[in-house]
Amino acid sequence: MTREPVLLPVEPSVMQWLRESAGWTTSEVSGKLGLQEESYLRFERGEKKPTLRQIMLLAKAFKRPMAAFLLSVPQQESALPQDFRKLPKDKREFGRKMRRVFRKARWLQETSNELMSNLNINLDPAIKRYRLSDNPSRIADGEREASAIALEMQMKWKSPYAAFASWREYVESKNIRVFQISMPIEEARGFSLTDAKPNVIVVNSADDINARIFTLFHEYAHILLAKTSVCIPEFGQSDDSGEIAMVERWCNKFAADFLLPQVAREYICRNASSIDVGKLSSKLKVSKYALMIRMVEFGVISGQQLNEFLTKVPKAPTGKKGGFGKGMTQLDKAKQEKGNGYLSLVMENLDRGMINTKDALDYLSVRMKYLEKIKSKEKGAKNA
Repeated sequence: MTREPVLLPVEPSVMQWLRESAGWTTSEVSGKLGLQEESYLRFERGEKKPTLRQIMLLAKAFKRPMAAFLLSVPQQESALPQDFRKLPKDKREFGRKMRRVFRKARWLQETSNELMSNLNINLDPAIKRYRLSDNPSRIADGEREASAIALEMQMKWKSPYAAFASWREYVESKNIRVFQISMPIEEARGFSLTDAKPNVIVVNSADDINARIFTLFHEYAHILLAKTSVCIPEFGQSDDSGEIAMVERWCNKFAADFLLPQVAREYICRNASSIDVGKLSSKLKVSKYALMIRMVEFGVISGQQLNEFLTKVPKAPTGKKGGFGKGMTQLDKAKQEKGNGYLSLVMENLDRGMINTKDALDYLSVRMKYLEKIKSKEKGAKNA
C-alpha cells in the first residue's frame, strides 16, 4: 500500500520570504526540488501545499529551521547593511553565504543584547559620534592617545594575531562587540551594525590578519559616524565626490592614522629605504595599504606609487588565509569567532542563573566538555 505524502500548510507569503531572504530565485528552488518552475510557483501562490520532504530539502538549502516554514506570517528582520563596497563594476546582490553571515551577525547582536542586559551592562557604545565634516586625522590622534597603547608596545606584540587580539579588546572595552566570521572575500572584508544595540563589528576571518586589523578600525570609524555598512576597505581612493566614496575615504584615513600615528613617522622614514614594505608592515603590525598611505603623507613614497600598488593588489586576496584552521577545536573556534568578551558574558550569565546550560551551549556553539573547560578557566581567573 502506497503511503500518501505528508503535506504541510505553509503560508505562501512565508514561503516567498524564506526563499528571497536566502537569496534563491524561483528557478533555482524549483531545480533543487526537481520541479518545473511553474509547479513551484503554485506553492507561493497558495494553489498547492509542499510535502514534508520538500520542506526538509528547503530548510537545509535555506539554512533555516523547519519551524520557520510553519510561521503564520513572515518575520520582520533587520534590513541588510548599506552597501559601501567601492568596486562599482563588481557590485552585485549579496550572495547566499553573505546573507547567512548577516543573519548570524544579527543573532549574535541580539544575544549580546540579552546577555549584557541581564548583567545591567550599558548597551550604548562608549564613544563620541562624529560627522563627515569632522577631521578624521585629528579624531584618530585623540582616539590613539586615549587608548594609552604606545607605538613601542604595538611593535613588541609577538604577532599580528596578538595585535588583533589587543585591538579587539580595546574596541570591545567601548561596549562594541567584535566578531570574526568567514565570508566570501570578494564580497566583503567587514561590516558594522549601528542600527541596534550593542553596536557590532564583523571582520572577515578568511582575510589576511594585517588586513583584518585595518578593517577593524575602518569599521570602528563607521561606528563613530553611526553608519551601518558593509565594506571592502582599502579601495576607497577614488576621486568620486559621492557620499559613499567620501565616507570610505574618511574611514580609511581614520584607520591608517590611528594605527600609524605621527610618532611612527621617524621610524618609517628611517627604515623605508632598507626594509621592503612587506617586512616594514609586519614589524608595525599593519596592512601594506595603511603603511603606504602614511608613507605618502610622510613624503617617503609618491601618490603614484600608492596608486600603482592599488592597481596591482588582487581585490580578493589569495594565498594563506586566516580563517579557522584544521585541528581547531570547537572551543578554539568559539574564541576566535566570538571573542573572550562574549564567552565571559555567557559564563557570567550562566553562573548567575540568568541562562541555563542548554542556552550557554547554543550561544557558544560548543559541546558540554568544552563548556566545562571554560568554567574551569573562568573559575581559576576569579580565584587568581
